[in-house]
Amino acid sequence: MLLSVMGLLAAVTACSDDTENPYASEKTIQIVSADVQFDPQGGTGSVVVAAPNGVTGVECTASWISTSVVGNAITVSAAANTSVQGRSARLTIRSLTETAYIVVQQLGVDFIFEGLPQIQADRDGDSFTFYTKSNVPFTITSDVEWIKVSVEGNQAIIKVEKNELFQSRTGVITCVASGTTKTTTIVQEAQVSPAEKMKGDYYLYYYSSSKWNGINVTLEQVEGDNWQIRFVDGEFAEKKLIIPVKVDVEAGTMTINNLCTIEGDGSYNGEQYSLIGYVLRLNISASSYGRVNNANFAIVAPFAKDENGVQFWNFDVNDAYDKTAYGYYGFRIAYTTGGYSGQVANLYTWPYAYLEKK
Repeated sequence: MLLSVMGLLAAVTACSDDTENPYASEKTIQIVSADVQFDPQGGTGSVVVAAPNGVTGVECTASWISTSVVGNAITVSAAANTSVQGRSARLTIRSLTETAYIVVQQLGVDFIFEGLPQIQADRDGDSFTFYTKSNVPFTITSDVEWIKVSVEGNQAIIKVEKNELFQSRTGVITCVASGTTKTTTIVQEAQVSPAEKMKGDYYLYYYSSSKWNGINVTLEQVEGDNWQIRFVDGEFAEKKLIIPVKVDVEAGTMTINNLCTIEGDGSYNGEQYSLIGYVLRLNISASSYGRVNNANFAIVAPFAKDENGVQFWNFDVNDAYDKTAYGYYGFRIAYTTGGYSGQVANLYTWPYAYLEKK
């Protein structure tokens, strides 16, 4: 019995003195170096291992990674990542029954283009600057010749040429980075045609009762050079008064002919009459005015702007009379049974009248 106890103690003592497991083996495969951090474009990296028994296999379940082995060096290729999300995968390297692991990582696309979905450009030309950056190569292009694009640092510079047309136009800026596309639509205003500049709402100013008075009228194009001055408020509008005028768009002039037929309500004292319009002539030497029985006599106004940019038509007589002797006084609308000689009564007179655009 004593011998058995002494044997057990000897066994316990022997185990407590061991410092190594005789059944454990040292791992022979080790990662020496690794270059497997990829940007979104992808590319090729490498892993070098120490493996006395050689590399017998490389495994990775990620479809975007491919590998090849030469000796103890593993070439790792990553496909381009078009997503904004980064990604990673584990690479398993085998040497007989031993394995080593390493994680392959790839950045997602980080792309910024701060162009608005749609912007309005001035008809006389414009420029815009948008912040942009990307961790992948990118392009900015225009689909029209009149929009020029360039990139300086983190700035996308958009220059829009003057629109010489009388209609608006549209161009699209496209910024592409990897699989990401962003667009900005630029709509440029049309140039205002001479005719459009002339049309619109005006004040008909005239001098009466020692003061200037104003009437609201609209200048409208009927067809070609046939235009009309239409009264839009007060008794003039109630009578539906319309004065026909000739407008030469290229020359920028308006002409109101003497003895022109006027549209409107021609009732007077219970009777129905026609309406006529004629120019009042100023006798410069006598400082008096009178009617002109001449269908060729007219008032003509050039379209212009004053020093404040206000557009106006300022009338003067045409060349039918000697301008040194006669000048413009105004124009009048009257009732008539037939032309100048059939005049029944005056309706309205506008001394020194001119048109000023609102």
